[in-house]
Amino acid sequence: MNANCSLEALHSKLRQAGYEVSMRGSGAGQFLFLENAGRAVESSIHSDGSWWIEVWERSDDENAGPVEEHWADPDDEALALISAWLE
Repeated sequence: MNANCSLEALHSKLRQAGYEVSMRGSGAGQFLFLENAGRAVESSIHSDGSWWIEVWERSDDENAGPVEEHWADPDDEALALISAWLE
């Protein structure tokens, strides 16, 4: 699986679902970033094609870590996890 194609595919699906999503980083460190209603998501793809998803609450603490971390596979499962967190 080509990670960049999957990142682009999920990016497109999220935009079609009405989310503002940006692609950040470069190369193997590229990831998707979304934010809505005080919550944020960072999502990247592992070399095996599965998704790594970190969900965050807005915080003034710059050292705050993610609230939850998930592995997801396939893209539709990642889309569902991201949507559920941002709603």
